[in-house]
Amino acid sequence: MEIELSLLYEVLHTKLPVVGCMMGYIFRFITMCCILVALLSFSLFKKYYLLKQLDMWLTYGLLIWAFVLDIISIVLLLSSDWILAAHIQNTKSRFFKKRRWSRAVSQLNFITYYVSDYPSLLKEVADFLRIRGLLEDIKGIRCLSSKDFKEDDPEWRFIFEEVKELNEFLNSKMTAPSQTVLDTKQVWLYGRERVLQGFTISNELINIVEELDYTKSVLTWHIATELCFEGVDQTFTSGNGSISHRKFCKLLSDYMFYLLVMQPASMAAVSVSWKKVFEETLAETALYVRRSSISNDEDAHEKIRQLIPNFRNPERDISRSVLFAASELAKQLTSNSTPWEQMSKVWVHLMCFAAMNCRPHVHAQQPSKGGELLTFVWLLMNHLGLGTHFSSRY
Repeated sequence: MEIELSLLYEVLHTKLPVVGCMMGYIFRFITMCCILVALLSFSLFKKYYLLKQLDMWLTYGLLIWAFVLDIISIVLLLSSDWILAAHIQNTKSRFFKKRRWSRAVSQLNFITYYVSDYPSLLKEVADFLRIRGLLEDIKGIRCLSSKDFKEDDPEWRFIFEEVKELNEFLNSKMTAPSQTVLDTKQVWLYGRERVLQGFTISNELINIVEELDYTKSVLTWHIATELCFEGVDQTFTSGNGSISHRKFCKLLSDYMFYLLVMQPASMAAVSVSWKKVFEETLAETALYVRRSSISNDEDAHEKIRQLIPNFRNPERDISRSVLFAASELAKQLTSNSTPWEQMSKVWVHLMCFAAMNCRPHVHAQQPSKGGELLTFVWLLMNHLGLGTHFSSRY
């Protein structure tokens, strides 16, 4: 898939399809010849131009730099995947191996984002100057971090197996022999039904979780994962090694929160109510967890854990905040031993749903920015046939 993403980038964001054909080679050769002729002519006849010393050296610099750029473009052309595939088939030489994406998964979490908030006075000034959005973007960048996610990591294998199982599960949900696609709501409900099986939490909380739409689900599970993260590590052994489901949940949780906050275009199709949910959850956190009483993330974790849930409070029924639901979910998950493997399946399901609902042109833009894990998952889902379960909307 990494090679496929590289080819996708070269087709959509470079001139390779043009310069890589025969006419492209001919024009490239003519261009280089013209630059060399211009450089040679200037060297031979410069004494007739009566140029100042500065003008002469500037002309030399421009001509030489144009020639160097042409050489660089030829080297890049020869090192592209298209050319290597045409001339070096079936080779396994390490010389031709290269990184095709950044392999960096951006991380952002709700607790750090809340603790790093600006003073009220500064926010009021920003509102007056109409730069509140810029201020929030700066805060997001300040809280941002990244983790490596290599293609040979066992987590990849886990994602692969989960997507395969999800595909088989959705196939079993086809109610009629002639049915070939499911609408988005059906895929969301069936996928959620699959991953919630096996959780030992109260029926009341199960009902609360099942009532949540996608946006609320991501934020609820994100906060719950953050609160559970200090528990004892557990591992899942596969054929390719052992992965820490605790760390894997944390990685996907922070990544999905990063997409919602910092990459809204990637989540536009599934985050219709995100802004309202996020703002009300932040406001409720500020109401119960005063910044003056906390000095770091650990203090905020403890304060949120101490919240007394009251799901059916009439005043809270109209609220979009998920703080109390997340706190209670974390408490029940950690009451015995945290089911990290099952939570990993929840996060893979949430990421798959976002990947398949992300508009194709957004996926097409990602290779020019170093690539996104979400785009890799989208490619994987289509290769395994999961993309055929979604009705076409774009």
